[in-house]
Amino acid sequence: MSRLVIQRCVEDLWVKHMRILFKHLPDKWVLSPLQPNRKISSKWFAFRDVAKGCNDGWTSMYGVVVFHYRWNKKMLQGQIMYRVAGQKCSGSCSSEWFEMPLWYPEEAQKVITNLYYKIASQYYNLVTPQYIRTRRYGRPAAHHNRNLCEGCISGLCKMDPVASKVSVCE
Repeated sequence: MSRLVIQRCVEDLWVKHMRILFKHLPDKWVLSPLQPNRKISSKWFAFRDVAKGCNDGWTSMYGVVVFHYRWNKKMLQGQIMYRVAGQKCSGSCSSEWFEMPLWYPEEAQKVITNLYYKIASQYYNLVTPQYIRTRRYGRPAAHHNRNLCEGCISGLCKMDPVASKVSVCE
């Protein structure tokens, strides 16, 4: 499955769950992918939640997604952009491309729920529950490889807290 197809599937899950949660806020919030070469200014807030070209797939257990969000006064709506970090294959294909993780629906919903809690408390002063920190049980076949992780290479990965450039709002 291609990067675009997998990203599109998880985005569909996020949008459906956003409709359910964000309808409780007085304003509209729009979700879109962050374009690869786009730089984010300091006016955006970041929220990170951690959760292949060959037949070697990997799940969101080692996946990283960063949401950048802000209130746009001109458009009178909230904007949310996201970036999902990929991973290179360690198998026989030796791909140079970063492939997207496969997201379990409950993990995708949990990420959006945590983002909703952050935005609801920050912009609307709503009292929200604590972030959902549970992780799906899994037994990874291999340890986290920082050389293959797009998040580690770009300084976004929770698995590499020393190099991380994004504050974790968990």
